[in-house]
Amino acid sequence: MSTEPIQRGDAETQRSAEFRCLTLLQPWASFVMWGLKTWETRSRNIGIPLETILIHASKRIDEPGRVVYERVRSQFTDRRNLWPSYESLTRGAILGHVDVRSKGNLVPAKLSDLEKLVGDFTEGRWFAQLETPVEWARAIPCSGQRGIWKVKVTV
Repeated sequence: MSTEPIQRGDAETQRSAEFRCLTLLQPWASFVMWGLKTWETRSRNIGIPLETILIHASKRIDEPGRVVYERVRSQFTDRRNLWPSYESLTRGAILGHVDVRSKGNLVPAKLSDLEKLVGDFTEGRWFAQLETPVEWARAIPCSGQRGIWKVKVTV
């Protein structure tokens, strides 16, 4: 983790705070920010806290992610032309923040078809429920890390 705070906001109202952050591949990071992905699932418990966390988009391009992105995009045929191309999704940056409301290792009882498409809900996986995503007007470029990591952000 960098010791230098990442800048966001204007100089007169800035204050520095440390946040926990989760790096996700694209398109899943954008799906979280757009409110399309409300459950993060993992094969093991990575210690996602019950608090507001930052969402970071990995720099890596994921070919299976491209397929999922196009499938989800096709669900919104009336607005499909408004969606950015997969290649133009922001990578290597913090996109915004989201609230983690619950977590555990039980499969949620009710899942929409869209949630099933963007998440892996096989038995035994750990999950965290994500609510109230806020995509920042300007993404903050930075390197990510695996699991939950801490970053100082000047807001």
